[in-house]
Amino acid sequence: MTMPKLPENLTVDILSRLPVKTLCRFKSISRDFLTYLSDDHFFHQLHRLRSQKYPFVLSVTFSVEKEPLATVHISSSDHRGQPINQFAKKIEIELRPVADLLPSHHHLVCIASRNNIYICNPSREELLPLPPSSVLRKFCPAVGFGCLPSKKEYKVLKLSYVQVDLDDPNNWVIEAEILTITTPTNNLCEVYFSSWRVLEEWCPYVVEGPSVFVNGFVHWKIHKNPGWVQIRGGDERILSFNLEEEKFQTLPPPLSVTGYDSEFELAGIRGNLWLVEYTHESFVMELWVLKDRENPLWKRECRIDCRTIGKDIGARMMHPLDFQNAGEILFRVDEFGLIRYNVKNKTFSDLREEKSSFRFCYYTDGFLSF
Repeated sequence: MTMPKLPENLTVDILSRLPVKTLCRFKSISRDFLTYLSDDHFFHQLHRLRSQKYPFVLSVTFSVEKEPLATVHISSSDHRGQPINQFAKKIEIELRPVADLLPSHHHLVCIASRNNIYICNPSREELLPLPPSSVLRKFCPAVGFGCLPSKKEYKVLKLSYVQVDLDDPNNWVIEAEILTITTPTNNLCEVYFSSWRVLEEWCPYVVEGPSVFVNGFVHWKIHKNPGWVQIRGGDERILSFNLEEEKFQTLPPPLSVTGYDSEFELAGIRGNLWLVEYTHESFVMELWVLKDRENPLWKRECRIDCRTIGKDIGARMMHPLDFQNAGEILFRVDEFGLIRYNVKNKTFSDLREEKSSFRFCYYTDGFLSF
């Protein structure tokens, strides 16, 4: 007696709700499954839409063996906190001063340090080093990463110090390079990598901190004390890069942080650019959201007093990750873990304690393979 076959639309609906790691095991079960997972555009679109609605949380930690060799430990969980995937890879990476985890808010994420850049698809447990540039450079102080869904491509932006005159040790500029990762329209899984391409426009400012990608733009803080590299004057505090047009521009912050004495950091949350302002009181922060980019308009969402946590945690130790539907802000806390803040009740609750140095971001489950 043969088992009755499910209707095709029901089969597709069920499969589209499963994570990629599980689906990849189904390819050898039947020809229909293989077709869905490899060539069916409708199935891939349905799976992508559901994955975007419920992105996974990615956690990355490093264990150093002998510098620059390290093991990167990567794990992911769904929106309910259920484990999805966990794997480890040995890589060569410079962890000092820090290695950044850069999300694209789609399938791929980027792990970058001054001299090493890796592209990762956590769903397929793939981690690929990008080739180095051929031009002599001092080091790479900043990396940007993002996705342009309409063009089906990702872009890696690398800023590097380049000596213009070898006879003048102080004559440096900040050169910008682009590497493009493309998904062909006739192939649903494989991606292709271009070579590094130097842009004609130099980066006009020295930047600091990790980049933040939101809606086609990569953002950095402009370094307020760049040392030997001259910074242009004015109240500009945020540098942005249009990934599609490949142009730099500045973005004014809220009026309260225009002075160079103000301290802040940037975050990309739910498709919005957030700015965390640290006041002179070391335990107080103010959170702003950019509401209009064309005519820059910032709205203050809330003011948080960290002394209510009941732990020795200062405002500069807290980094926002997500603004959740229940009116709660999810924070990563240095050397502690994850914590939630209820905006209405002005209360904190512990979520996950993690003493090791870790990084978190969101990504969309996807089939792309290197």
